[in-house]
Amino acid sequence: MIVCGVTAEVSISKLFMAGVVPGLMLGAFMLVQTYVGAKKLGFKATKAEPFKVRVQKFAKAFWALLIVVVVIGGIYGGIFLLRQKLLRQARSMRYLSHFLYRDIKIKDLWDICLDSALTTAMIFFSSSQTPLFLHIC
Repeated sequence: MIVCGVTAEVSISKLFMAGVVPGLMLGAFMLVQTYVGAKKLGFKATKAEPFKVRVQKFAKAFWALLIVVVVIGGIYGGIFLLRQKLLRQARSMRYLSHFLYRDIKIKDLWDICLDSALTTAMIFFSSSQTPLFLHIC
């Protein structure tokens, strides 16, 4: 959305504000769809985890959850800009997944970088067509 907003010269904050109601509606529809699908397939409710297990799982996910707070606080607090935020977030997630959670191995980095480059190329190609579309319409 940010790339498309910059390309189309539209305020990014207005784009985010315009997406709140559709986002909430989409979330509500997904909740209903999940509930109906679970009932249709006969899924049973699971028992609640004990409080101690919940605290352990929260402690394990704490650093990943903290990134959201740091990023949003950094932007609104004026500590760093949007581009810096994206770089810090990507670097932080790489360090967390490699050193703390041990999900990513060194040999996996090439495939991850290749997938990221392909996704970025698709987004850039799509957003590069926006001015042409705006000119035609």
